[in-house]
Amino acid sequence: MAGLVPFPTDPVYALTKHALVGFVRSVAPQLAADGVRVNLVCPGITDTPLVTDSMRRALEKANFPTMAPTQVAAALVEALSLDDTGQALVCQPGRDATLFRFPNVPGPVVEGATGVRPPEDLI
Repeated sequence: MAGLVPFPTDPVYALTKHALVGFVRSVAPQLAADGVRVNLVCPGITDTPLVTDSMRRALEKANFPTMAPTQVAAALVEALSLDDTGQALVCQPGRDATLFRFPNVPGPVVEGATGVRPPEDLI
């Protein structure tokens, strides 16, 4: 999830995850031309050895659930089965994996160009 939302406790970690999301979304159309699909899974906090005892206590105190690794694995299988490319599946405890809906960036507002997208070879 650190690639989709702010993660102020570790900005460098968030940087790497945001970069990966941007890379997958940007490379997907190029690879699709060769019949290759690329999607990603953005899991929430997963109960792995990376979750320390102190983190676990803090999560429990906040009544914040962790997710079993098997739920992330199921989301990966779902990502592999998508017909689309460049998608991000959000995986959270107790929820089915769901496509993240990226908002569109507002286009220009100038006479004759309102809402126009740049030429495809530039984006």
